[in-house]
Amino acid sequence: YKTMASLNQEIISPIKSFSDDREYSYSTLPNGLRYLLISDPTTDKAAASVDVSVGFLQDPENIPGLAHFLEHMLFMGTKKYPDENYYSKYLSEHGGSSNAYTNLENTNYYFNVIHNHLKETLDIFAQFFISPLISADGTDREMKAVDNENEKNIPNDYWRINQLFKSLANKKHPFRKYGTGSLKTLKETPETQGIDVRSNLLQFHEKHYYASNMNLVVLGRESIEELRSLVTELFGEVKEKSVESTEKKEEESREVAYGQEQVKKLVEIVPVQDMRHLNMSFPFPSLRQYYQQRPATYLSHLIGHEGPGSILSYLKKKGWANSLSAGNSSSCSLNDLEVFEVTIDLTEEGLGSWQEVVSVVFRYVYILIEKGPQEWIFNEIKLINEVDFRFIEKYEPSGYVSLLASKMRVLPPKHIVSGYSLLTNFNPEMVSKLSLLLTPDNLILSLVDQSFGAKATLTEQWYGTRYFLQDIPSELLQKWKNVKDIPELDLPAKNDFIPTDFTIVPADHPREPLPKQIVNTKTCKLWFKLDDTFLKPRASVIFQIITPVADSSPESSGMLMLFAQLCEDSLNEFTYSADLAGLQFSLNDHHTGIKVTVSGYNQNLSVLLLKIVERIKKLTIDVERFTSIKEKLVRDLRNFKMGQSYEVAREYFTLTLVDTCWELDDKADAIEKKTIEDLLFFQKRLLERTRLEGLIHGNISEVEALKIVHEIEEVLQPNPFPHSQEPVLRILDLPSKKKHVYQNQTVDSNNNNSALYTFLQFGENEIHSKVKMDLLGQIMREICYDQLRTKQQLGYIVFSSPVNMYGMLGFRITIQSSEFPPHILEDRVTSFYDFFQNFIEELSDEEYQKHVNSHLARLQEKDQNLWNETQRYWGEVSKRTYLFNRVQVETKILRDITKSKLSEFFRNLVSTSKALDIHLYGANHTIPSLPEKEYTIVRSYTEFKNK
Repeated sequence: YKTMASLNQEIISPIKSFSDDREYSYSTLPNGLRYLLISDPTTDKAAASVDVSVGFLQDPENIPGLAHFLEHMLFMGTKKYPDENYYSKYLSEHGGSSNAYTNLENTNYYFNVIHNHLKETLDIFAQFFISPLISADGTDREMKAVDNENEKNIPNDYWRINQLFKSLANKKHPFRKYGTGSLKTLKETPETQGIDVRSNLLQFHEKHYYASNMNLVVLGRESIEELRSLVTELFGEVKEKSVESTEKKEEESREVAYGQEQVKKLVEIVPVQDMRHLNMSFPFPSLRQYYQQRPATYLSHLIGHEGPGSILSYLKKKGWANSLSAGNSSSCSLNDLEVFEVTIDLTEEGLGSWQEVVSVVFRYVYILIEKGPQEWIFNEIKLINEVDFRFIEKYEPSGYVSLLASKMRVLPPKHIVSGYSLLTNFNPEMVSKLSLLLTPDNLILSLVDQSFGAKATLTEQWYGTRYFLQDIPSELLQKWKNVKDIPELDLPAKNDFIPTDFTIVPADHPREPLPKQIVNTKTCKLWFKLDDTFLKPRASVIFQIITPVADSSPESSGMLMLFAQLCEDSLNEFTYSADLAGLQFSLNDHHTGIKVTVSGYNQNLSVLLLKIVERIKKLTIDVERFTSIKEKLVRDLRNFKMGQSYEVAREYFTLTLVDTCWELDDKADAIEKKTIEDLLFFQKRLLERTRLEGLIHGNISEVEALKIVHEIEEVLQPNPFPHSQEPVLRILDLPSKKKHVYQNQTVDSNNNNSALYTFLQFGENEIHSKVKMDLLGQIMREICYDQLRTKQQLGYIVFSSPVNMYGMLGFRITIQSSEFPPHILEDRVTSFYDFFQNFIEELSDEEYQKHVNSHLARLQEKDQNLWNETQRYWGEVSKRTYLFNRVQVETKILRDITKSKLSEFFRNLVSTSKALDIHLYGANHTIPSLPEKEYTIVRSYTEFKNK
């Protein structure tokens, strides 16, 4: 395709879906900045993204994390808008939000805002790339935020294993680099070497943040020409720069990341959590030029398939694996490198037979090589992609512009929108070439299990991951090159779930604007809404099978989880083809029973739904799968406490406040010794007394909806139970006056992250109080982040929000910190509440109205797609509120809330002192004794609730 230089200032219209009503226009500014404009006259939110072609691979060797640190600093004021929180404050007051990320070769910034404030926000945003302040004071403080972000990642096995894999790359290739940064890399080490980090930040911006190194996407209600005028005016000032040829030569001449010295390796890794993974990594050349043929997708489709004849199907039957994924790693995509990965979650038996597991994968690869690339399989993938692109749905604008901006870096203008979606011609030669790279001689094999601790003699530099590294023995390589035939392995059958009927059901006359109840019996309640907004051949069905025994004890709760997972697993071979063809399902345990969700193209939806319901009623349990799934569920339940501290604190909060919420370890203990016979007995009890409640929404007629519910009832034969046995979660009404505190320590001795979850309980969910609580959340969100995160640097994770929990209203602030213990964090939050009370009272009428308008905009924002609308309706059904016109009702209430009413509401919320704090102490903090005159110490949440 044409080079970017030859396209300078030429206007190009990218290929788009026929159902996409937005207008697109690509061009280049005179300074070399490439931009894509999207005019959407119906959008509620405008959005923009800038993708800069620089990432942490370009970090100076002596300052790891500099690119990521610069990303943080650009949010903290510019010469034109010097206030540190000007950008975030403006977005908060105008219904917007923002974020950014730093990757290997790019840094991406994006925002959304109420559509009529695009120009002002875009002006503030443009200054990031023109004249950032990068103040000395801000630099010193924001280092702590980066350090806290790094501390958040240290206990996470994904980050640990990913960095370890990178550390195995060629020492002369930048892929080995560590990109997050910490106080050590950004402050302590540079200071000992006499390096001024702030000067390096400014130099890095000067060197890499220039117009022709950026891609901009802007989406708004304005016409294309109005948007073009905006972009020209606001981004024309971004500096021009001729690219230094030395930079390109360095990239072109660098050695390969994984050559002969780096492959044929076996790495045994000790994880933080109790997990057993096998990962087969195969270095590939960059495949970016093959984006319209996607030869690696052909391979991942077959190797990662889960239907009959697949690798996973065979491994499950052998009792060796629970799941498998295959494809190009999203964290290893460079101009000169891609990595094809096969990741397998092993059972205990599978770990013991890991060499045979690898043999199975290679046997399947050899089948692909022997049979050669099959055009019918490519055509099937191509057809599925075409259908999805034809009926493409809109989603959140800032995510959309961020994605397109990152695609602009690697795709030609004509294919920015359609690239990776529409496939063109079959390329069997490239498929064959890549197949021949999936060999033992090009393998880096990782095994992950805690049992490797005794032999792990090496430690990764940045995360402290312990591991053992060796060459794969030659006899093993030879064994894998000569794997015996496995008759059970074969190519997948033709996919019968690919939709062919795209007829749109005619709209109701008169139109029904909200869901209506079309079934109301003792055994079933069904809500129905025909889609008359999006007019695409999609539908959603959500059903709850409600039963009194669902969550009545730790044993019932654990058995319900096990039953749901076994049902889902037993359906996997049948449902996988449906999933590929755009028809997804989930089967989840719920405190009321089982929740079944099916969504996607409506043509085969009822077929899939009926199959799921039949399996729930008559589950045949395979012994191997029962053992494997139960063992994995027990591990997952016990692993939870090894996760992020703020999430563990939230779990302790729920355990303390909700009457029938059970400790995850208790659920694990309850099911660990259970047998198949125990589960079958539980299944009988579970379905003995049930009722159904559901929602059908989308491209389905009322007649068809009634037919579906009739078929479900025919299978399940629901049998009503007394109203007194209805499963309802109750929330503890906290006593007043004293603050209640639950204290605990993190389980992981290497996790330095403490967490505070502080909660103010208000009372029952009455709608006027809920709207006031939501408005408080709108006003507090940015000021809380600015004060506690940006200015005080208490931690990387800081957020506030209203809580609407099983009919109880309240407000929370959550902080995770590696530096401050929870009791200190609590003191800061208490002081912040005083600050916030004054903040509300001192708001001008104009500022207060901005917040009201901002919340109104969020409240009234249109659903982006059918599933968004379904979720909104289901929220009303699942909570038994059925207020489907909530937007209109809450809008009316919101307009009547004055500043004085809101100020008084917050004062009462704080002064009643119905408070519960969860203090979770990291490994570097000690639990103190708190004065019992000020606190009620919750030593056992079970005893506390009973009392």
